[in-house]
Amino acid sequence: MGEKMAGKRSTFPQAIREELSCSICKELYTVPKVLPCQHTFCQDCLQKASQAGELFTCLTCDTEVDLTPERIKDLPDDRAVLAVCDRIRNQAKVLPQVKQEPDNNRDGNEDDSEKSQAEHEKSQAETFCETHSTENLGLYCIQCKLPVCTVCLDESHPGHRMVTFKKAIQDRKTAATTYVTRGEKLLEKQCDLIKGLRTAEATLQQQKLQISSSVCDAYRKMLSKLEEMKEEMLTEVREKHRQNMTAVVRARDPVLAQVAQLVITCGHVEEELKKQRAEFSLEENQLIQAVGSGTEGLSLQEPELVSLDAEVAHLLQYNSVYQCLTLTPGS
Repeated sequence: MGEKMAGKRSTFPQAIREELSCSICKELYTVPKVLPCQHTFCQDCLQKASQAGELFTCLTCDTEVDLTPERIKDLPDDRAVLAVCDRIRNQAKVLPQVKQEPDNNRDGNEDDSEKSQAEHEKSQAETFCETHSTENLGLYCIQCKLPVCTVCLDESHPGHRMVTFKKAIQDRKTAATTYVTRGEKLLEKQCDLIKGLRTAEATLQQQKLQISSSVCDAYRKMLSKLEEMKEEMLTEVREKHRQNMTAVVRARDPVLAQVAQLVITCGHVEEELKKQRAEFSLEENQLIQAVGSGTEGLSLQEPELVSLDAEVAHLLQYNSVYQCLTLTPGS
């Protein structure tokens, strides 16, 4: 039992120490600071890392953090971790470190340990009473919870239930050993919980990397699809614009020809008006024919234009764009 317990005591504190140690200095946290990624490092270690003037990369999850001395001081403290680390430093006896000896000396060490234990029990059995200095403390008063000698038994503890001091020591050790065993089992469960949390953290980190990669892939696909949609819409806009410009030119050219002819004819008629005669000249007859009594003779037909709003603007609506992005082939 003693060897098994010693082995556990050497293992459990090490597991806890690893959980409470900075990944940079490998020592217990001094002033633990929590990064935005929720991982903890010593303030001094972060200060030294920030002196490089580069982004700090978390040793656990590779998250990059822009750190300055001011920002490091403003980071939240991990008070729970700090309290445990201070307790470990200030009360080393709570988590004793058992030195492992080579296997070839184990038998000798066990003999020495048993010999030392026997000597210790003997010395306790030979302890003398403070009140009666010549009397050994050979008894233990269960009611008063005190070691007593035979004289004390008669003077101060009449009728009290007694056991031998040696048996009282053995009973205490048995009870204490039971609680130590329970505590070690509880500690083992807690260490298993810590290991499980580490595994969960690694799983969450892997999920984060996978999801981040998926988001980046989806983003690239969306950009590619948007680029295709942009080119399609611009091509359609250019085509509709070309059709409209062609219609405008077709409507404008005949009018320009008529205008040019009308200007020339009006100019000739003005020259003919200077002449004194009663009959109409050829140019005057052409003007009358072109103009008529009003504007009936002019060709003023409006061009038929294609509406860009009706053909393209609907593609610019958010819902339409989203539908195009999420539309799967064959759906």
